[in-house]
Parts: sequence; C-alpha cells; structure tokens
Amino acid sequence: MPRNFPIKASMFSWMRQILRTFILLWWLGAASHACADEPPPLIKVMPLGDSLTAGYPLQPERSYRLKLLTDLLAAGKKIDYVGAGHDPSDPPNYLAHQGMVGATVDKITGDAAWNTYNPAIILLMAGTNDFRLTDVGSGLGALGLVSLASALDTLIKKINKDYQDRGEKVEIFVSSIPPIGYPREGTGTTATHTLLNYLKSEGLSFAIVGGQSGAVDQAKFTSAVIAFIARRKLSPNPGSIFKAADADGDAVLTAAEYEVALRLLGEFILNKYINDYNNNIRTLAMQHNNTHFVDAGAQLTLADFTDGTHPATQQGYDKLAPAWFASLQAFFASNTHYWINGNGFWEEGNNWSETPDGPGGTVQPTGGSVYLLQHDDIDRTVIRDSEAAPAQLLDLRIDATGTGTMTLRVQADLEAMLTVVGMAGKGQLDQTDGTMITPTLLLGAEAGSSGTYVLDGADTTLRSEVEDIGFNGSGNFTQENGSNDVLRRLTLGYSAGGFGSYTLNQGILSSNEEWVGMDGTGVFIQNGGTHRIEAKAPSTSGFEGTLSIGAHSGYTLARGALSANFIYNNGTFDYTGGTLQAQFVNNGVLRLRGIRQIKGDLFLPLNGQIQLPDAFASGPPTRLEVEAGAELEGELYVTLAPGVTLRPGDSTEIIRAGGGISPVPGVLRLPPLPGKLILRGELVEQNHALRITVGEVNCGDVAQVRLRLGQRGPRVNGDANNDGVVDVRDLAMIARKLPAGAACSF
Repeated sequence: MPRNFPIKASMFSWMRQILRTFILLWWLGAASHACADEPPPLIKVMPLGDSLTAGYPLQPERSYRLKLLTDLLAAGKKIDYVGAGHDPSDPPNYLAHQGMVGATVDKITGDAAWNTYNPAIILLMAGTNDFRLTDVGSGLGALGLVSLASALDTLIKKINKDYQDRGEKVEIFVSSIPPIGYPREGTGTTATHTLLNYLKSEGLSFAIVGGQSGAVDQAKFTSAVIAFIARRKLSPNPGSIFKAADADGDAVLTAAEYEVALRLLGEFILNKYINDYNNNIRTLAMQHNNTHFVDAGAQLTLADFTDGTHPATQQGYDKLAPAWFASLQAFFASNTHYWINGNGFWEEGNNWSETPDGPGGTVQPTGGSVYLLQHDDIDRTVIRDSEAAPAQLLDLRIDATGTGTMTLRVQADLEAMLTVVGMAGKGQLDQTDGTMITPTLLLGAEAGSSGTYVLDGADTTLRSEVEDIGFNGSGNFTQENGSNDVLRRLTLGYSAGGFGSYTLNQGILSSNEEWVGMDGTGVFIQNGGTHRIEAKAPSTSGFEGTLSIGAHSGYTLARGALSANFIYNNGTFDYTGGTLQAQFVNNGVLRLRGIRQIKGDLFLPLNGQIQLPDAFASGPPTRLEVEAGAELEGELYVTLAPGVTLRPGDSTEIIRAGGGISPVPGVLRLPPLPGKLILRGELVEQNHALRITVGEVNCGDVAQVRLRLGQRGPRVNGDANNDGVVDVRDLAMIARKLPAGAACSF
C-alpha cells in the first residue's frame, strides 16, 4: 500500500521506522533474516550522475566506484552496483553505474533510471553540467539561478515519489560537486569562455585597465576589480590574484599575465556560485530524512584537472571514495535515535527511542542519525561523558522548537558526519572535554533558527572541515579554551539572512580559509588566544590562508595573536591590542588605538580608510608601524587626543613602514586647529615615515585649496567644511586663517 514519504524529522512514523530497521537488518545479512543455506542478499547501489560518476575520460572508466567497493568489502559490507553504464573491461558489471556524460540534472530526472534498476541506495552527484553549459554573456544572474539547486530539488522529490508510489524505500546520498576551472589550453566550456568575455565587457579588458602603458600594476588591477565587484556580492582578493598571475615577479602584468589574472578571477566567481550550490545541496539533504549530504566534491581541487572539470588520473577520482565510504559506514552502523526524556546521560538506553516521542529502552546510539529534539517547555540537557560508548554518527541534530531549551554537553569523544545545532528552532552544544570530529558543523541552519557552541577545557579539541556559524539563521561560537581545527572553511554569516559571531577568549583557532560575513553578517571578537589562518589545503576559491571580512561585518583584535597569509577587509577592523601578522588589504575601515604593528605589507586602496585617533596624546599616541611596505591610496583620518594643546613646530609620526611608504596618501584628513594654526602631513626619512606637523597657515595652503576648487566626493583634500565639494567657502575658511597683512599672489 502506498505510504506518505517522510519530509521532516518530526514527521517520521513508527511504521516507517520499523520498515527501515527491517531493511537495514536485511541488507546487513543478519542471521535471523537469512536462510542457512543461502548467502545474504547484496545491497543494490546506483551511482547516479554525469561524467564524474562515469569516470570520463579515463579508460577503464571507474571513477570512485572501485575504491569504494574495495573499502566497503574490507569493512564487511557487500554491495551490488546497478545501472546501464559499464566498461567493456568489466564483463560481470561489478562497477556498473548510471553516470551519463554531459547530462544535466534535468536529463537525469527525465531518464529516471532508478525505476528500471530499483536500487536500495542511490549515490547522487549532479549539477556540474548545469554550470558548464550556462551562458554568462548577459550577466552573473544565470549562475545564480543554477546555484539555487532547484533542479536537484525536483530530482530528489521525483525519486522519493516514484518509490512512494511503489510502497518502497530508498536512501539517497547526495554529494557536493567539485570546482570548475579553465583548461590548460583554450577557454573551455560555455560558462568559462562566456564569463571571460563578460568580464572584459564590464571594464576589465587589458586595453581599458592598462591604458596606453601596455602593463597593469597592482593598484590599477585592484581598483578595476573593486569597481567591478562593488555592485555584486563578491569578495575576491585582488592582491593574491595579481601575485599569482605575475609570473616574472616584476610587479606589473603583461597582456598574457593579465589574461591569467582574469581567468583566476573568473574561476573565483564561478566557484563562488558552485559553493552556493553545494550549500544548498546540504540544505536540501536536511529536508528529507532519507537523504544524506556527502561532501565528496570538495575533496578535488583544480590541480586535479587538466580540462578544468575531470580528474586527469585515477588517483584523482579515488579522492572521492573516502567521503562516500564514511557516510555509508555511519549509515550502516545503526538506526535513528530520538531523545525522549528530560535531563539525562547519553549511555542510558531508557532515554532513547527509535521513533519521535516513542517508548524508551533502546540501546545508546553509536552510529546512524541522532535527534535531540524539544517541542515543549522543558529545559533538557543531554550529557555525554566517559561512560558513553564510542560513536560515529551519520548526523547529529540539536533543536528546540518549544519554549524550553535543548543542550548537548560533550565530555567525551564523539564523531558525526554532520552536526546541526539549531535546525528550525534553537540548540546548544557545550564541549568541555574530549575530541569532537565533525566534517560539517552548522549553527543556525534555517531562517529564524539559532545555534550556540561553547568550546572550553585546555585539552578539548574540535576538528571539522567546514564550520558555518549562522548559515541561514543565527549562530554564536564562544571559545573559552581548547583547540578548534578547521581543515577547509570557517564562515560567519553565510547567506543573506545569516548572522554569525565568534568570540575567541583563549585557546587556538586554526583554519584554512575564513569569511567574516560572506553574504550575511559576521562579527569576530578576539580577546585572547591564538588565531591562525594558514594554507592547509587548496580551496575552490583560491583563498587558502586568507581572512575575508565582508562589507557589513567586523573584526575586533583586542588581545592575543592573529596571523594569516592575507587579510582582506571590506568591513570594519578594530585593532586595539594583540599582534597582527599578514599581508593586509584594507578596502574598508581600519580603526587603530595605541601603537599597533602589522608584520607584513599594508595596501590601502582608494575606497579604504585608516582611522588614527589620539594624535599628540601625552601617553602613547596612535601610530601604525608596518614591518614591510605601505601603499596608501585611500584616506587617512586623524583626530586629536582630547584636551591637547598644540604649538607651531609640534609633530608626531602616524605611520612608519620598514619597506617605505608609496605614494603620498590620496586623502590625508587632518583636524582643523584654532587660530592661525594648521596641520600638515609630509613623508620623511626617505619615505619611511609619515609625520604631521603643526604650522601657521600660509599662502601655499590657500593655493592648495584653490587648485582643488570644484572637486567633489566624500573624501577630497581641501574640503575644509566636509560638505562633499571644494568651493569658495572652503577657500574662505583657509584664507581667514592667514596672518594679518598677508598678501598672496595667485
């Protein structure tokens, strides 16, 4: 008889769970269900997708299938691959598959091969061709539509409906897709070559950016890229792209090198949308209890490809297998467990049921899916201590949709492929001991939800590949101590509605790539500890070792140590204490307090601002010391210390750079002084220091304002009254400060 298919966790019926338990026991060949004289039935598994599932263009075509089969057999799990595709060198079809070269998601949906082969498990990886075949000539919106993963949503729903109509059950493991790049020769697919043409048509051609000089320096390249992304939700790092393209290291790009830079920018843009797509896949998987997210695509990088899309070696394809294996192994290990009591200990079986709100008495979970759900007014705390059995979970979800709370207190080792704290409601995970390993951690998954993670204890460790703090909802991570090791990416405020905050008070946070505010809003407060963003593994964005701060987000460094290969600030960076080591690109606001140091280079583009308060303070004044070079094209905004009295000849340094300062700041915004006094800035010590000095207004100061009459903008030298235009009123303000009887000849 047909049954309604499960969508949300709370909609699981006890009949479905019993059926799932029966199927799992049957698959695993339990003795009580197998005939004594017959081997247990093999689990029918369909690898479903496109050329990446097939293994194109290698011969024989094996993709990840042979390694996955071998790993499962070694773990005691026997499967039977099914599908229309197989290699002639594989007569028994041990490596059968349903990977169709060039297939889009819609093509896979229309083919509906699962109805022919009726697999119990589907391994789905699809969407690469939807991106490859997208024409970007008219804008990036086409990529945005693909990234919504609506076609994949339709595919998953069709699979579920087809099985529902037959009264049968299927488990879907859906994977992220790998990045896409430019081939080593040519411009590649429709997406890559139309994207290149689009960038050139939007003011990024070599002829426009380079002008008559025949070369492009970093300042020109950065300004052009910033002008392009100003209208789009993109945050590339022009500095790192420029340096990667500058093959001869002469600090300028030739036409050929500039083409490489545009391709790198194009790869960043394309893979930003692929990253959005993969995160939407993760969201889809959370909406179906029979669908499980696998992050296999992230195991490949552009270095694995020669054609921009497919692994060039079997070793490359084999990188996909461990992610599939880990998810399948966790799935086979156990059934779904629901917490049904109030406060209690993980190891006590009476706290667990195989159905929501069902009878307790099952064993403690050591695998499968675990749901810590609350929908009433009771505050619940689940304690997992050293008495609990080792556990390797497929996924762990903590969610309170009632007025009470749901908290998991981890005091012993725990592994989960996916951990969601705050799915539709709110949840909290407090880790005070042991090691928590979770490839994917989400805090605040859906809009309106909130998730909190507290990491404490000197020997406590959290290891992950991806941490999204504030995915679509609100997430808060507080690190009091211990170690948080992120292999790939940490994001605060992932989507447009997401808000994420991270407070580091003590301990070590180490990541490969960080975004404080990607499309959402992020806030990072460092009150101590050690924070390292270091190149651990190649990333699809090319941002390994980079901290990126979004336009509406901020980072506060009050104490502790912060280091990165690059820091790219589009928002607000408050630097009031601690130490900072990075190549710092400030396209937002850098606010300083006291004598602060940057161990690296500083680049201040035209749109950037550095705020230096407390000039001429009796105590330590505000001064920025840059270990290497400082390129200053934006605005320096100086304010005086409260109550300070100045006299002609008083001077103070505001910036010092060991590698020199170049050029003179685009805008040096100095405060007006009383009477006939004025502040002037000048580069001294062979351009290694920028000093401001108190003097008396003279004809040269008036002449400088006259030269700028008519200039407009929010940051213009000579705009004495800060009204956005240099006009006669500014000229009059300066002229009135001239000494009595002064006669200026202009």
